[in-house]
Amino acid sequence: MNETTRSPQFLLVHGAWHGSWCWRELQDVLADRGWTSHTVDLPSVVPEGSGGRLPGLLDDARVI
Repeated sequence: MNETTRSPQFLLVHGAWHGSWCWRELQDVLADRGWTSHTVDLPSVVPEGSGGRLPGLLDDARVI
């Protein structure tokens, strides 16, 4: 298979107050079409009161 006929692959990145779980339905739709998708959980989305150093933008970028 050459590069022009390969199926697309998607990296789905959530926003604030969400996690990779929010993409489940879309991932099912993409899979039904034969497309591959991946998700990440951003470290900057942490529960309140978790204490310690809070992750930031650079931590998120490393995960992506």
